[in-house]
Amino acid sequence: MTLAALAVFRWIEAILPTFKYAIHKVVFVSGQEPDEEQLVSIIRTHGFHVSRLRTRYAREAGEFEYEMTLRAKDLLNLNRLRASWKAHPHVLEFTMQPV
Repeated sequence: MTLAALAVFRWIEAILPTFKYAIHKVVFVSGQEPDEEQLVSIIRTHGFHVSRLRTRYAREAGEFEYEMTLRAKDLLNLNRLRASWKAHPHVLEFTMQPV
């Protein structure tokens, strides 16, 4: 009986989707940053859901920063997003920290 119950729970775990999370920060040249809607659209094309989006503006440094939590079924999507930001002419820096 106990083994049957454990087998059912293992089966449920196997069919339920599991998600991976990452904290993501991307810094743009001030005045060249995408608006929030454009940013979320870019990130979604890489298979992520965006939550907890916050912004920071540093006038003297000439930077506009977005920080957010990303959710995906596969964190390998980070590699595609990383390549996209490296190629973007207005990105000064970015970080991606899986949690």
